[in-house]
Amino acid sequence: MTTLNITFKNDDTTPRFPVYHKYGGQFQPQPAYVFLDLRDGECGADYNGEMGGVPVVQWHNIVLTFPISAETKADQIEQIINDNAEKFQAILDDSEIVWDGSNNVGSFGDKATALLSELGFYADGNPEGLQSYDSQVCMIDEEYFAEWVSDSSLDNYDLDSLAEDLHNCDGDGNAYFTDSMNSKDAIYTQLLDIWAERLYSGYDVPKEVAQTLLDEGKCDESAWLEELKEFANA
Repeated sequence: MTTLNITFKNDDTTPRFPVYHKYGGQFQPQPAYVFLDLRDGECGADYNGEMGGVPVVQWHNIVLTFPISAETKADQIEQIINDNAEKFQAILDDSEIVWDGSNNVGSFGDKATALLSELGFYADGNPEGLQSYDSQVCMIDEEYFAEWVSDSSLDNYDLDSLAEDLHNCDGDGNAYFTDSMNSKDAIYTQLLDIWAERLYSGYDVPKEVAQTLLDEGKCDESAWLEELKEFANA
């Protein structure tokens, strides 16, 4: 009998959104899931790293995946796994890996089949899978940040204090910074990039911001550097 082995850890080293991953240029994050491996009972959480496909062990139902929102936090994933641990063990007890004449595939008894459907494994099962999707989370990453920041926020020309203020907004209105953006320094860097892009697009740059861009070494191409100096000395 295969024993359930929960390998997902929620500790100080675990990212806040451990299964959130969005490739550059994509509008949606990669599909995320809790997985159960029939071979050794491993149970954890991950995202599908492939574009438009799934790994062969998932295709052949050897590693089972149960959809969760990509925006699920680490403590929520921990609870989801623990809440369903008995069901995962029951699936392992009533399943096996068999040879179908071409490949090794997962095979399930009646009890396992019913549990898989209940947990959202099959497309015609519970559409909520392992969790409710009623609460929609907005994730703010590097690509979305410029759109998320309001024009009124940019009226604060002290970029250091603005970065701190924006970081303190994390979680407001169910909007969270992704792990890579969840620091004052990361937000500050994005604010510099926003103003640099405004300069390139022909906007006037406030004196205080122009000086900050000069101090940070942004826009150091000779043409833009001279224009920045003009704004800074205005």
